[in-house]
Amino acid sequence: MDAQAAFRDMISAALTNDFDRAEQLAQDLLDWLDAGGRMPDLAALSERTPEEQRKLVRRTCQGYLLAAKVWRDERKENAE
Repeated sequence: MDAQAAFRDMISAALTNDFDRAEQLAQDLLDWLDAGGRMPDLAALSERTPEEQRKLVRRTCQGYLLAAKVWRDERKENAE
């Protein structure tokens, strides 16, 4: 997996309201990290420790998973 591309694409998907794609990328990246996969390069966060960077990426993924659930629930409510 290209974790850098997945992280970038997850953010882009969310910014364009493609929450299904953001959700899938978030889950894929979390699974990758949980399996010991390499972190995306977060050059902007170079002053942070690797543990802090990992925590940030995980929390970002978890946030997108939550946002996708909320968006999906709202879409269901509006369809009713």
